[in-house]
Amino acid sequence: MSQVEFQILSSHDIELISLITNWYYEEWKIPLDKSLAKIKSVLSDETQLQIVMTIDSLPIATGGIYHHVGLLELQPKFNIHKHWLGLV
Repeated sequence: MSQVEFQILSSHDIELISLITNWYYEEWKIPLDKSLAKIKSVLSDETQLQIVMTIDSLPIATGGIYHHVGLLELQPKFNIHKHWLGLV
């Protein structure tokens, strides 16, 4: 049976951060430097987080709880909400 685990990312998880920035580029064409800045910002704020899901120690998914997501630039009326699940 496969082992599914969830890990909260830390600033020490350099390889995972690199993998995630590449995933975001491949999926949504988010520039690597923009993703890296976003992840570093999230990791330096204890009210936000980035999670990685693994199966048998192989990273397969990620997402996070953020204060700001791209939707807010298109729909400012949603700024009333403080936390967002995003980049899944």
